[in-house]
Order: sequence, then structure tokens, then C-alpha cells
Amino acid sequence: MTAGPFHESCFQDTVKAPTAVSLIPHRWALHAAALLSGACSLGLQLTWTRRAAVHLGHEFPATLAVLTAFFAGMAMGAWGLSNVIRRARRPAIWGAVLEGVMGLWAVVTIPWLEWLGAASLSWSGSEPGPGGSVLVAAGVTLAALLPGTVAMGATFSAFERAWATDGRPGEHVGWLYAWNTAGAMFGAMAVLLWIQPLLGMKGTTAACAIGHGLAGGLLFWVGKRSAPIEERRKIAPTNGPERTGTFGGWLALGGFLGMGVEVVAIRLLAPFLGGTVFSQGMVLVVWLGATAAGAAIWNARGWGGRSGPAWAWLGTVVAGAWTLNFAGRWLADGSGAGGVGFTAGLLREALAVSLVVGPVAAAGGAWFTHWMGHAVRAGEPSGRAVAMNLAAAAVAPAVWGAFVFPACGERGTWWLLLLCGGVAVVMASPRWTVAGWALGVAVLGMIPDLRMDAVPPGARLVRHRAGASDTVDVWEWADGSRTLSVNRRFTMGGTASAPAAARHAHVPLLLHPAPRRALFLGLGTGISFAAAGRHPGLHADGVELVPEVVEAMREFAPVNALGPGLRVITADARRHVRSGADPYDVIVADLFHPDRDGAAWLYTEEHFRAMRGRLADGGVICQWLPWFQLDARSREAVVTAWLRVFPDSDAWLLRWTTLDTPVVGLIHGAGRVRPEDWNGRVVDAGLRESLRRSGLTDGWQLWGCRVGRAATLAAGGKVSNTDDRPFVLWSAARHSDEARRRFRGELLSWLEAETPSSGDGGGERLTRLCEARNTYLNGLAREIDGDRAGAETLLWKSLEQSADFPTAYSHLLGAAMASAKTDPNRSRRLLEGLSKARPDQPVAGELLKKLENGARRE
Repeated sequence: MTAGPFHESCFQDTVKAPTAVSLIPHRWALHAAALLSGACSLGLQLTWTRRAAVHLGHEFPATLAVLTAFFAGMAMGAWGLSNVIRRARRPAIWGAVLEGVMGLWAVVTIPWLEWLGAASLSWSGSEPGPGGSVLVAAGVTLAALLPGTVAMGATFSAFERAWATDGRPGEHVGWLYAWNTAGAMFGAMAVLLWIQPLLGMKGTTAACAIGHGLAGGLLFWVGKRSAPIEERRKIAPTNGPERTGTFGGWLALGGFLGMGVEVVAIRLLAPFLGGTVFSQGMVLVVWLGATAAGAAIWNARGWGGRSGPAWAWLGTVVAGAWTLNFAGRWLADGSGAGGVGFTAGLLREALAVSLVVGPVAAAGGAWFTHWMGHAVRAGEPSGRAVAMNLAAAAVAPAVWGAFVFPACGERGTWWLLLLCGGVAVVMASPRWTVAGWALGVAVLGMIPDLRMDAVPPGARLVRHRAGASDTVDVWEWADGSRTLSVNRRFTMGGTASAPAAARHAHVPLLLHPAPRRALFLGLGTGISFAAAGRHPGLHADGVELVPEVVEAMREFAPVNALGPGLRVITADARRHVRSGADPYDVIVADLFHPDRDGAAWLYTEEHFRAMRGRLADGGVICQWLPWFQLDARSREAVVTAWLRVFPDSDAWLLRWTTLDTPVVGLIHGAGRVRPEDWNGRVVDAGLRESLRRSGLTDGWQLWGCRVGRAATLAAGGKVSNTDDRPFVLWSAARHSDEARRRFRGELLSWLEAETPSSGDGGGERLTRLCEARNTYLNGLAREIDGDRAGAETLLWKSLEQSADFPTAYSHLLGAAMASAKTDPNRSRRLLEGLSKARPDQPVAGELLKKLENGARRE
């Protein structure tokens, strides 16, 4: 009985033929084991790298070091255990042992990685240079993961030897690679979409350990059911143009170029993708799926065993893949249609990624299958061939991501990748690839801009810097204002919102009676940080992760001019907080886009505890939250994490002049300053002027921002955002559309429920001011909905409720000026009402006289 072409007994003299009873069961057991092993290995890779980054930092050099160390460990395992597995009589048993080692070490890493990562803080320091961060990250990753990655790297060789007992040498490689890679694809989807959100990082590690144990059990069963492999005679090399010993070089080239394409494609697709954890996972899933498909198709067609036509066909496939790659980048711009919401957005991203990286990944699977098959048939140890592929893949991210991309830019990097791939393919089959590569070059030349994005209407690009990890742009608009964007997706502030940005610094600093040292986490344009320099005697440190953002700050001068007491530090905010010891009087954590991959760990309970450890006695600490980007569940998780560290915190509204981008601050330690302390606290003329521009003219304007106790936002505190369960990582990306739809209504409902009473401090005067604030914001919401009459009624009511709340007066004054020409009767009515309601404010009366004089002249 046979079960397919690769079960034919073509080498009975070298292998004891398995019985008909054992043949089919262990074939499908190998399928299942390869699938399960690939899924759990990829799950561990995703989980381990994220856990490592939490301690080692999110700087690009450190991230690359973690990835390089991971692949390097796999390469060491593939090479070092190659001969052992090759000589084994029952390789499936060895595979079972390797799977058991991976499962056991995965369990060990649950506490081990935590301890080692915490210890690394003293080795790297708060401000490590690129070299120091790379060495520490690589060393810690190797020490933490080496036994597991060594076993992981050797499994392919064990599977290959076990599978070879069922078929002709080399003919099974594609199937094995396809099953294992398909498992990795399913593992990536399951881990990101379900397992990590359900079980957390440590729970996912344990689940993957169990999966490796099951895969080991299947392999052990296969080893017991299969006949042992006797000593093989050396199989003669094929008639192809390569000789024994050279196939590993082709595999290394494939790993180097394939990983390079993946790294660069992720960078270039950043403006199109959402920048969430799911976006990164989508690239990985498409890459793995296409690779598995390429390997399976190549093996199914039997092309790998034919040296003549196979050479030409492989060259044509790879050349066509590169050509389609560039065409895909061109076509991906048009994939923005198809609905709104998380699922629709993910499908759009999948389409773009499929067009861009799918063809190359499929060709990469065929390339690996072709050369690995030749290596096995030539008698080369499969482990050593795999080791060369993995070693090249280990250095590729650093070469292409850290050096080539920043030096050559988007277009130059793609040209270099095209050139390297073209040289490789032409060397393999020059007759069949010239036309394909000519077409690829032509398509590349037709693409005017490889950044896949368009200039926003009415904007002019002032600065563009494609760094190793992010692309940073500065835009100038028709009114002369400028904005900063990262990956053309995340706006990091601008000059138009400078008064509001300054309040990010002013509010928490004013709530401390005498701040001397301050820490700012996240700088963006630097406008908030520069405002801190207006406070006399203050020395402040500002920490920013992205070097290109720090470089772009000069484009916002003089609004962000830094005083002599301000110091900018380029580093990971979490590691900077945890690795230092000096206390700060005030700590301000700026807005972090919650759905951006990695930002969730800046909102975790562990990070807040580290911040508390850097806070001086009697200090003030503030975490600003982008209310308009947080759905209710994410917001509750962040607030719960905060309250477990700072239970006596208050919630403050950054400003009340807009409902477009409301910002709420969680502030601890604000109880020592009252509204009446303003005149004694604010005596410097420069500080007074800066506060005036930000709309803070007295203590009542400051304390009118206070809403109430922060505990009212926690909704019971059932879910906390932690390092192990970063709830925001998954929730903020899934529910960003919901947040945009509901944030106004949720904010207004919360404000109405939390109007402070006279017993909260400030007395009746502050209560009336907050009531006027809430009434005004409800009127603003009516105006946004198109109900002008209802909005005007609420604005007049706000004006009557408190003389300390000037915003309704300014709003109605602006409406009167706007309608002076189109509706003079309305303008006159508004100005007359304002003159009566606020006789102490002369502006309305002066405008009314001008309006009447103009009417008489006409």
C-alpha cells in the first residue's frame, strides 16, 4: 500500500521499509507534529520578543539585537546538533527530545526572563549608547532563550530525517517546510488574536510549552512505530550545476534577501498599515502563508528534482515575484476602499501586504525547497544547510534595517534589494531571467515615490526623515502652522495647538508648590517640554524614544525654544524610569497613541509603580490620556492600573475650549495647592505671559480643569493593564472606531456626573465654575450636531452660571463677529446680550458701536 509518490520504496537498500500498518499513521502524525511545532515555536518567538523588549527597551538597535540573538541561537542549534541527528537510528525520538526541551525551557523562561530582564537595567543604564544597548540586548536574549532556541533550530533536521524514512531523499523537504511554516502562520494568528488576549504573555508561554509537549509525544509515537534507519550509503550528487558543499550558500543568500525584504517591506508599508500589533502580525501571517504555499507548490509539481527545467523555472518565478512585488507596491495605494471598522481595516492591510510581500515570500519558499532538496540528495547534513539559512537571516535585519535603509532611503534600499536578487537569479538561470528583470526595473522606474503615500491637501513637506524604525515628517499648512507626524499616521502635535500643548506642562507644574526637578516622558514637537522652561528654577529631563523626532524638533522653533535647565534624552521611557534613582518633584507622562504597537506598556501597572519610585516625597505625577482615542474598556484598564499605584488621584480636563480632541489627566499629589495660592505662586513675568497664552489667567481657571476623583473612570476596576496582560495592546486597536464615535457622549456624561461640590475644596465659587464649564461643553456638542438654537441657549446659561468662566463669552463674541456681514440682526442681538451680561467686559460694547456706525454709514 502506498499513499503518494513520496512513499515509493526507491531506496530499500538504505532504509528498512516500514510496514503497511505503520506507514500511513506516522505520516499524518508527522504532519500534525510539524504543524503544531511550527505554531508553538512562532508563538514563543512573538511572546519572548515582546517580553524581552519590555525590559531591554523599544529602541530599534535593541529590538534588532533581540531578533538577531533569537535567530543566532537557532542557527547554533541547527549546526551543532546536525551530525548527532544525522547519525541517529531513530531521529523522531530526537525530535521528541527537542520538543520536550523547548517546552521545558519555555516554562523556565516565565520567571527567568523576568529576573534577567530586570537585572539588565543595571548593565545598560538609563542612557545607553547604540552599542551598549545592542550588546546588553543580545547578551540577555542569548542567556534567556539559548536552550530553547538551540532546540528550536535543530528540529527541522530531526523532522527531515524522520520524514525521509517514508520517501525518496529530498522529495519530502517541501512538504515538511510547508507544513511547519503553515503551522507558524496559524500560530501567529492564534497567538495575536486569541491566546495572548485570553491568557496573557506568561499564560501564552505555558500554552506553547504544552503544545511542544504534544508535538514531542507525536514524534515519540512515530519513533516507536517506525523502523530504525540503518547506515546509508552516500547518495550521489545530482546532475545540477552545483556540487556538494555549495547548496548552503544558496540557502544563506535566500535567508539574507528574504529577511531583508520582510524588514524593509514592514518599514515602507508603515504609512499604509495601522501601526498596531495586528498590523505587524498581518505582515508575518501573509509572509508565512505565502512561503508555505510556495514550498508546497514547488514540491507538489516535482520541479526540485529536475535540474534542467527547474533551474529556468525557478529563475522565472523569482524574477516574476520581484516584478510583482514592485507592481504590488504601486497597486496597494488603491486598496483603501472596502468599509470601516477593525475587520475591514485588517482586510485592507492584508490585501496590501499580499500584493507587496506575497510574491517574494512564495518565491522564497520555492527557493528554500529547491536548494534544500538538492542538499539532501547530495548527502549534505540538512541541519548545517538550515544553519546557514538561519545565520544569514539573523544578520539581515541589522544590515538592511539599521544600516542600508537609513543610508540609502526608501528607493535606494529597494534598488539594492532588486540588484542583489537579480544577480542571484541571473547566476542561476541567465537565459530565462533577463526579460523578467528588465520588466522589474521598468516597473520600479514607473513608481515615482516608493513611500506609498500622498501629500495631504494644502500641506507642504518641510522635513522628511526615514529612520531605522520610523519615518518622521514635518508638514507646513497654508496658515503657516506646522505639524509633526510619525509614519504619516500618528500626529505628534504642532504649532496650531501650542497653547494647549503648553498646558500639558503648566497644569501639573502649577499643582506643585515649588518644583525644582521634573521628568517628561514623550516629547513630540517639544512645545510642552519648552513650556516647562518658563518656570523659574526648574531643571527638567525630557525622554523621547525616536531619534528622528528629536532631530525634527528644530523645525518648530521658536515655539519650542528650550531653556538652559532643560535636557533632552533619547532613550526608552520605561527603561529610563526603572534604571535611574534620582527623585523628581514632578513627573509628566505625555499623550501616547494607545493603539500604536508598543505604547500599551507605557500604561501598565508595573510602569506606574516604577514612576512612583522616582517621585520625590510630596511630588506631583500626571499621566495624560487621549480620551478621543480610548474606548471605554481600554480607558478603564489604564485607570485601574493607575489607581492601584496612586489610589488618591484626581481626574483633570486639559482644556474646555474644544470637544474635538479632549484630553484627561490622571494627577496624584495635587492637594497642597488651592486656587487662592495663584498670586503668590505665579510671580515671574515670563511665566505669567506663557500662562496667559494658554488660557490660564488665575487659580480658578486652573482648578476649573479638575473634574473629580479618578476612581469614577475605573468602573469597578475589574481589568488592569499590566505587563503580562497589556489589555490596551489588543483593545485599543480593535475598538478605535468605537472610541471615535462615542468619546463626546461618554465625556459629557462623565462630566455631568462628577461636578464637584463645595466640599471638594474651592467652595461654591468653584462649583459654579464647573457647572458653567459642563453647560458650555454640552452647548458645544449641540453646535457640532447642527442645533444652533439649542447650543445658543446653553451658552447663555453657561454665561450666567459663573463670572469666572470666560469661554462662553468668547464663543458668543466670535459668533457675533462671524455673522456681522451675513446676519447683522443676530450679531447685534448677541452683542447687546453680552454687554448686559458682562458689563465689566468692554469688548462686546465696542463691537456693537462699530456695527451700528457701519449701519448708519450704509
